Amino acid sequence: MIERSPIPLHKWLICAFLMIRSKGVPSLQLAHELGITKDSTWFIAHRLRSGIRIECGMFSGTAEVDEIYSDGKNNNRH
Repeated sequence: MIERSPIPLHKWLICAFLMIRSKGVPSLQLAHELGITKDSTWFIAHRLRSGIRIECGMFSGTAEVDEIYSDGKNNNRH
């Protein structure tokens, strides 16, 4: 995914941060903030989304964060 990309790693990481920070960010806005073309930002965003979509077991099930369990069940919402 990132190994043979002509786009530097720090731009991938910034793009991932910006995508995580907001619910939806247009590729034109990412292009402006990263200083690359919108086609490049679309490529990065598409690759990041497809990487998250793969069921590898890391992003499913119960997660423990700072001694808090969150598994998405309605009875855990307060």
